[in-house]
Amino acid sequence: MRSELWERLKPAELRSHLKSAVLVIGFCTAVTFVFTQLGWFSGLESSSLDFFLKTGEPVPSKYVWLIAITDDDYDHLFHEKSPLDADTLAKIIQIAAEGQPAVIGVDIDTTKSTIVFDRKVMASSAHWPPIIWAQNAVQRDGVLEPQPVLGGAQPQPPAALAFFPIDENDRVVRRYRRMLPTVDGEERSMPWALVKTFCTVPSGTGHPAVCRRIDDPDSEHQESPLILTFSAGHHPNTRRIEATELLAQENSDGWKENSPIKGQIVIVGGVFSKSADWYTTPFGPLPGAELIAQAVEAELQERTIKPAAETFMLAVDVVCGFLLVIWQFYRPHRLHFALRMLAVPVLAVLASYLVFFSHAHWINFVPVLAGVVIHEVYENRHKHKPDDKVIAGPAITKE
Repeated sequence: MRSELWERLKPAELRSHLKSAVLVIGFCTAVTFVFTQLGWFSGLESSSLDFFLKTGEPVPSKYVWLIAITDDDYDHLFHEKSPLDADTLAKIIQIAAEGQPAVIGVDIDTTKSTIVFDRKVMASSAHWPPIIWAQNAVQRDGVLEPQPVLGGAQPQPPAALAFFPIDENDRVVRRYRRMLPTVDGEERSMPWALVKTFCTVPSGTGHPAVCRRIDDPDSEHQESPLILTFSAGHHPNTRRIEATELLAQENSDGWKENSPIKGQIVIVGGVFSKSADWYTTPFGPLPGAELIAQAVEAELQERTIKPAAETFMLAVDVVCGFLLVIWQFYRPHRLHFALRMLAVPVLAVLASYLVFFSHAHWINFVPVLAGVVIHEVYENRHKHKPDDKVIAGPAITKE
């Protein structure tokens, strides 16, 4: 029985058939690798990724509150002047701190501002949270040079870089980095610094298993940017408190004891239209503070998409190619050829999901699959080409 099955599988013929396809698959894999490195697939990848982000399940807001400085706040509280008034900012941060959040991130440029907190307020607060300041930077020869915060006050408080990588082909933000390369070595980005701090303070409400992963030293060393999974639209799920509403809680015992931000991450940032801190995203313009909130929520809910290793991608590419070759060997009929043509985009999407957990990179798997189908067409034409025939007849001789 086994011998009959083995004969039906035709192993010797299959090996010969696979050998004939090795050159095609190897060449197409090399082409895919080169095109990917040159960024020639980036336009199609971006369109597919945007579709994936827009149709995917939005990330709910579970851990972050945004203290938003709106257009009205910028007009009435700050009189449309930048840099923002330091005393008003200090009061906003102090009242937020009285609500007992786990950590506060201040996404406001304080390169030239000195903010001094009321020491009495700090002393009277039983849970003054850690504060992380957004650090500005200038680019010199393509490398970030971090600038001091709080007007260069010494010693410098905890700070992190509030920068997001921008895709070169269309200037859109779809990713973020945990660590950013600078002239002083790698430094933490603002979202990652908030997440790390949140998972270390006792009042943090993060999931223990997620925090254990985040506390792992190896988690810092992520070579490629992580893909963000955005909330739908202009982040309508972000829990916001406008600056004016927050100031109304000054000296409120209810706020100090039962504030909604207790044990949460608070980001203080400007969302007013005249702010210079806006980014283009697949959902349109978003302020930097909202992008930080997106990245923090994605990290704590394990919703970032990690890029796969190139070796794994190429291995999946080769396997998919050989699957088509084996299918072609056992089912060479025209109907199955038509099915194989239809299977090319399906396999490309499935391979993209397997490698990247998204269909956005389907184009990377098309060259090998298409090459196998084209090779099949060539082989079939060559196989069925009529041989030249020599017609023999009686010899004609001249006398």
